[in-house]
Amino acid sequence: MIYEFHPPNQTNKMSFTSAHNDYLDPDRHLHNQEEDTPIATHIDSPCREEVSKLRNEVEEAIRFIETNPRHFATSWSDLFSHTPTGDFDWSQEEAGDWIPSQDEETWTQNAYAINLSRKDKVEVVEFTSVDCDGNWDCDSRIERRQKERLSKQDRDELEHETAYQHCYYSMLKQQLYNISVAETGEDPLENTIGKQNPREVHSRNLIADVYSLVADVYKLATKTL
Repeated sequence: MIYEFHPPNQTNKMSFTSAHNDYLDPDRHLHNQEEDTPIATHIDSPCREEVSKLRNEVEEAIRFIETNPRHFATSWSDLFSHTPTGDFDWSQEEAGDWIPSQDEETWTQNAYAINLSRKDKVEVVEFTSVDCDGNWDCDSRIERRQKERLSKQDRDELEHETAYQHCYYSMLKQQLYNISVAETGEDPLENTIGKQNPREVHSRNLIADVYSLVADVYKLATKTL
């Protein structure tokens, strides 16, 4: 199956594979200069054009995951592949790493966890999140009786929820925050340790890290075609 996708800075549609065959090599984006010129891997504060370009690359990759979640999703059988054969309840008391997100002009961060359980041959998956104040929410809950098929609605929900908890999706969200700090010099989530300069810390190796991560996203997707 061919996925139509608009790559960054292009307006004509092309197939997913043809659009990204060259993109899978991050060096392609770093060797824009003469061979003898050192490759910049650090964003300086006046470099607004480069920061804007990096943001576009990350936002495009995030949209790709959101519109093609099956490439990054975990199946129901994989979720339960290492669980006990009978009844059990694996409810998480701790979540994963903090993931930043922006709501209009405000940055917040949440951490996410997945609860698995089985009782009387009914399996349940709960997708939960916690904020910085320790408030937990159940974002989604899906049930399935063993050996029965999920409805299309539940399959779609499972794909999206597990794709959004994929490490690449989380890392892209973190890079958006790094780009914001590199551009503004402000660290509203106070992620900078000690008295270090926030802009310097969050822009360190930003160019190389962004292009390498975005390339890995598309590379993973091509493996599932």
